[in-house]
Amino acid sequence: MLACALSLDRSSVLMASTDGSVPVRQAAAGAAYADPRPDDAGYVWASVQSGTGVLLAMSAQGAEHDVKVDAAWLRGREVLGLDIAADATRLAVLSADEAGTRLDLCAVQRDEAGVPVSVSEPVVVRTGLVDMVQVGWYDEIALTVLGTDPISEELRAQVTDLATGHELLPPPRQGTVRLAGSVIAESVWAATEDGALMRSTGDRWASVDLPARDPAFY
Repeated sequence: MLACALSLDRSSVLMASTDGSVPVRQAAAGAAYADPRPDDAGYVWASVQSGTGVLLAMSAQGAEHDVKVDAAWLRGREVLGLDIAADATRLAVLSADEAGTRLDLCAVQRDEAGVPVSVSEPVVVRTGLVDMVQVGWYDEIALTVLGTDPISEELRAQVTDLATGHELLPPPRQGTVRLAGSVIAESVWAATEDGALMRSTGDRWASVDLPARDPAFY
């Protein structure tokens, strides 16, 4: 299984495999990066936060197989995060500019060898939230989203189904910075900036006594 990590100062993207078949390598360095994400086709996706209009797809086969994918619609925006669906065909990208945050969904096109060659023009996903800080795939057609309710101005965690709408999760604790969920596991996890890990029980968040941070499903 392909794995990736971001250095604490966000200046380096590391990748490897959990079984040792892909040696650890510094796949990207020298800028501030949004959190990278692996896909099921042997690539780690990343972007510099400054919004150059280019996405990086870094190959498990080595640096010579890494590719840059044009995403001109991100030029001039701050990239806050991204996540690729389990089928490796759809990319969710969270970005911001002076008008606020925006969640985009685009398709990933690949050649016959599975190498990413382009992404489609984005479709804006309406979440009903402002100041969004994190997004992740929950299942094939739904995303977990963390942001602010524009009316109450309170932090909100929700599952946004691309077909049916929004399902609210329990009110997140103050300082929550990350969600991770899986419909297969029937669970949603949350993490706070001070290192607390929690799991949704349906109507509340229960503390998990584990030394962990940045939960994610793959």
